[in-house]
Amino acid sequence: MLDREKIILMTEIAIEEKNDISEDKKIASYYIEDYLFINNFKTVFSILVLSVSMIFIKILLHIEKGKNIPTTASELVEEFVSPFVWNIILFIVIYSLISTYIYGNRYQKAEKRMKLYIEKKDQVQNYNNIEKGENNHGEFTII
Repeated sequence: MLDREKIILMTEIAIEEKNDISEDKKIASYYIEDYLFINNFKTVFSILVLSVSMIFIKILLHIEKGKNIPTTASELVEEFVSPFVWNIILFIVIYSLISTYIYGNRYQKAEKRMKLYIEKKDQVQNYNNIEKGENNHGEFTII
């Protein structure tokens, strides 16, 4: 019976190692605050890059239509950046909240899977110790 349980556990461990554990180890190696900060930073940076790209496209369309290009920085900001500022701020806030929720759940699930994985590995180790006769504290073990 002991061998059957050990084989089942080892099979489960192998399946987990194949599927999720390598990614879970990376995720669980961070503190949750650091993991959330890094991924929120990536989200905010992506939104800013997208926003700057949109502003650049608007400038190119403005040039293509043959309109006058603003000559001062204040005119440039007023005509091309100001219309997007509140939208950018709104998108950053919304996507930061969404990414915090998503990455927080991902972290918690990874941490939970890692705990179960470690427990299974400990059970296999206990089965190995029982087979070797260790951890029996002088008592006989029937295998």
